[in-house]
Amino acid sequence: MEKTMTLYEALEKKKVLEKKVEQYRFNQPRLVDIKKTYDNVNDKGVPIDDIKKAIQSGRDAYCAIVYNLNELKAAINEANAKIHVIIAGKEYSIANAISRLRSIDVEVEMYTRMLTNIRACENEIENASTNLSSEAVSKYVSKILGDSKKDEGTINALKEQYIKDNTLELYDPLNTRELASTKLDELAAFKEQIHFALTKANCENTITVNFSD
Repeated sequence: MEKTMTLYEALEKKKVLEKKVEQYRFNQPRLVDIKKTYDNVNDKGVPIDDIKKAIQSGRDAYCAIVYNLNELKAAINEANAKIHVIIAGKEYSIANAISRLRSIDVEVEMYTRMLTNIRACENEIENASTNLSSEAVSKYVSKILGDSKKDEGTINALKEQYIKDNTLELYDPLNTRELASTKLDELAAFKEQIHFALTKANCENTITVNFSD
């Protein structure tokens, strides 16, 4: 029996069928029984023909639920691969949008760490710059040369070399702050817009499923 429904209705029906399958797993009826050897009844006196019908009916009902659930899932998956939505200015299939949402926290963490990393490097450079003050340089020179008198050229050369060896600057080939900030804004917009985009698509698009009954 073919039935056409919106994706929203299909997702709701999927939940119902999944719940039925789960209930059956934990409340599975007996598909065998005990009969009296010399009579066509079970040990409680129920006719074997009635038991056979009940067993067959129970099995058929469960198989129908599983079949319908599989057909429904296949139809939903196919639709999710074909139907496209626009989220934060980019086009995604529903399947790709859902997949990105499931891993988006990993992306957010990566770009957040990039910003943390650049701030740590900037702080390290700032702290290192305190070692380049006139007082710090003079202390270094005194430590190296001691109290003995040296000519001005030697002192200046030592100062210049010290400053050169200890001057630090940020190396940022990826333009980290701009890259990470832009990506984090994009991810925030994606998270904000995806649920509306998917709900709209699920309500506007239909699928046809061939159910067993």
